[in-house]
Amino acid sequence: MHEPHAISAWLRQGELQAKQIKAPAFNVKKLKNNIPAIRKLMVEQPVDFFKQLQKLCLQAGVVLLFTPKLPKVPLSGSTRWINDNPLIQLTARYKQNDRFWFTFFHELGHIVLHGKKYISLENVDFAAADPEKEQKAHDFAVKHTGSTHKKIRKDSVINNLSVWLLITCVVLRQCKCVSLPQKRHDKSSHFFAPVF
Repeated sequence: MHEPHAISAWLRQGELQAKQIKAPAFNVKKLKNNIPAIRKLMVEQPVDFFKQLQKLCLQAGVVLLFTPKLPKVPLSGSTRWINDNPLIQLTARYKQNDRFWFTFFHELGHIVLHGKKYISLENVDFAAADPEKEQKAHDFAVKHTGSTHKKIRKDSVINNLSVWLLITCVVLRQCKCVSLPQKRHDKSSHFFAPVF
């Protein structure tokens, strides 16, 4: 069960974090142009991937934040606009790469597809939630995490094994066909433990 006061506190933390960041004007074209570089980060997963991801988002005027999850806040992420800049606020709730990236691209989808007037609170039912917009953001995330239903050549699978492992986890979780074991996270990791 979630508590509205706890969710409000978490959202407020993000607003305070966002005030510390000077963002250029939002540029949707620049954001779309940065998606291939963002997907490359998803595949390569360098140690400082989150800082690089923040930089790519900020170049397009998108503020990306990590705000640790509070008790009774079942959010994986949120998107809203602070003044003229979109804010993506993530929790890394499950501490797994596939869930992190799917949530990131879902929230990014709200920005690209729905503009300033839509607020997204991932995993929370609220009055302003629009099921059609949520589905479109979901489809955007499926597309950009690579889980499209295209015919796949064997050599492309071998050359892109890490992305295909990630895709498999995303697809299985989205289909809810399988319950994948949780990997305990190593305290020495910089952000969260990989899923595989």
